[in-house]
Amino acid sequence: MSSEIEALFAESDEIAPQGLSPSARDDFRGGNMEFDTEGEIRRRQKTLEKIKSQRNPARIKEAIAAYKHDLPRLLQENKGVVAYNGGQRVGDAPTLSDLIQALKRDGFKNSNGLFIKHVRPIDDDSEHFLSPTR
Repeated sequence: MSSEIEALFAESDEIAPQGLSPSARDDFRGGNMEFDTEGEIRRRQKTLEKIKSQRNPARIKEAIAAYKHDLPRLLQENKGVVAYNGGQRVGDAPTLSDLIQALKRDGFKNSNGLFIKHVRPIDDDSEHFLSPTR
């Protein structure tokens, strides 16, 4: 083993959680990584198809219209991220992770079907289209 690799392993061992088994330590180092790129691509495509099949274009259009209507106030109030279920705003928070936690507390099992957007002027297209399940 080269001295560079040994140095990297020593460095990773220093930051690794204490008490790891040899196998877990190898995992932490990245030594047990196996990549099935084609399998991963197929899994991701299936997930995207499932999400697309749950979309409701009319509700997304309602959500976008509501967002555009609310945008001046949202920008003024410095909201970070907002979520709409159709034309109704169902949440806002400083960060996406805070928003997801708030939505879960409010009874949303996931964010599927919701229109989630970082509050920015209209020319920014970083929307996330996801579908509601309560």
